[in-house]
Amino acid sequence: MDSAVEAGRDPWEDEWLLRAFHSSPSYWSSVVELQLRRIESGAEALRDHEPHPEHVDPFDGFGASMTHGHGIVDVDVYFLLIAVRHLLELSDHYAERFDRDCVREARAAFDAEAPDAKNMRDVLSHLTEYAVRKGKRKQFNADGQATIQVGLDHERGEYDVRAGVLHVEVRRTARAAIALARRLNQIASRTSSAPKR
Repeated sequence: MDSAVEAGRDPWEDEWLLRAFHSSPSYWSSVVELQLRRIESGAEALRDHEPHPEHVDPFDGFGASMTHGHGIVDVDVYFLLIAVRHLLELSDHYAERFDRDCVREARAAFDAEAPDAKNMRDVLSHLTEYAVRKGKRKQFNADGQATIQVGLDHERGEYDVRAGVLHVEVRRTARAAIALARRLNQIASRTSSAPKR
């Protein structure tokens, strides 16, 4: 018997909540796309030695931290990884509610393209701890890292984020996340339209 039914909840309501608002794969996919557009805009400005379009004051926090336009790109990469992390958490709930095997297959396809994405977000979320060499995940060798390190590889058309042994290709990760969101939506739609037994 469905766990929602056992708990006295309406299973349709649980299903609907997993497909709306901030629990929607489409929402997080759109956040990833938005952040990628912002990263590309900033990277283009840096490549052309132009001011970042969002950097309006040389004495703002980015100027004060000596990160300037590059710091804005770093922030956008960080928020893209947060959106990806939300999507991965959502896939766990989809595995519980919908077709577990199909969700695992979709998640495995994402992990093959971006194996370090989840761990990179975890390190960047605790960057101060790693900066003062108190990071919890010693296997990442990220202690001492005090900045979000984004490399703009214009020749490859890729943005690389590194932290210790972790490496994330941002565009590749974004494509994989968008594909995962699309797949989750397909799984939910197919499961919802299946005849009830």
